[in-house]
Amino acid sequence: RAGTSKTRHFFVTAANLLCGFFREGFANQDSQLILRSAHTIAGVASSMCAERLAKQASLIEVSSGEWAQISSTLPEFEQTVEDTIAWWNDKLQVS
Repeated sequence: RAGTSKTRHFFVTAANLLCGFFREGFANQDSQLILRSAHTIAGVASSMCAERLAKQASLIEVSSGEWAQISSTLPEFEQTVEDTIAWWNDKLQVS
């Protein structure tokens, strides 16, 4: 159980950090930072069974230079990130 709690804590911390990098990349229109952040978010989310977040990050990854498309999906992506982190935080408190 302690290992599971540490893994969940790692996911929450990593997701917050990576989303900060993603937002920075979007604000600066840095397609490489968006690409790397989205790719890493997709991988971490997938390994933590957060499939909706993994799928959305993968879609952003393939459109990392298309600002209009990223901009249109950003609100849903950010909500998914918040929902996923909240879900994991709830799990952390239960463990």
